[in-house]
Amino acid sequence: MYRIESKIKHKKNLYTVVYSYGRLSLPVCQSRNYQDCVDYINEQPIETKVYDEEEAQQALNHCLSEMYKKNSNPD
Repeated sequence: MYRIESKIKHKKNLYTVVYSYGRLSLPVCQSRNYQDCVDYINEQPIETKVYDEEEAQQALNHCLSEMYKKNSNPD
């Protein structure tokens, strides 16, 4: 999900496109022109998968347990 945040720096607006996925948020584009941010979002591919936090947590736990097993029992 993308959103546009506005901040005033040096008496001018600075717009930032922020990409959020679950609990992660990353600034991906900045401009003094709002339309540049809108254009950036429109150029991005449409997301078709809905983020499922529980599914992601289970996958992470599985991955970490597999890594732990490999590190504690080297072949």
